[in-house]
Amino acid sequence: MSAHPRTTPRRRRWVTIVLTISLALNLLVASAIGARVIFGHGGFYGRQYGSGGAMVAAGRHLLWSLPRERRNELRAIVRLHKPQFRAMRSEHDEARRALADAITAEPFDIDRFDQAFTAMTQNESKAHEQIRALGRTFILKLTPEERATFAADLRKPRRWRRH
Repeated sequence: MSAHPRTTPRRRRWVTIVLTISLALNLLVASAIGARVIFGHGGFYGRQYGSGGAMVAAGRHLLWSLPRERRNELRAIVRLHKPQFRAMRSEHDEARRALADAITAEPFDIDRFDQAFTAMTQNESKAHEQIRALGRTFILKLTPEERATFAADLRKPRRWRRH
């Protein structure tokens, strides 16, 4: 006996729907991974390798090479500064929005723009100072072997991103 003619097309539709959903999810995951690889972290500091970025990257690399207990000890130093960085991030966001508002305001007010631009650059300088201070505290807590690993990472040439 042959199969009921109605079940075969339904089964094919069901398989097609499931395969389409699976393909869409796979493309979503592949896109997310690809964006992470191509564009990197992003976030507040991105991949800046200027004043604070190289030390942040070297610290991250060092932490992942350490045993869990030691890694947690050093992360505790960073956790102590988290509230300070959160406040700094919100100040940075406010300064950025104020600058964007000054840039788009019509008629364009150069005094307002200069004020917003100065506030933004001062905010960025303050953020970099705080990161450098945290980096100093972090480095002072390292053992001689950990400092050598940290320094070796700082000596590596950095890949500067094009925008």
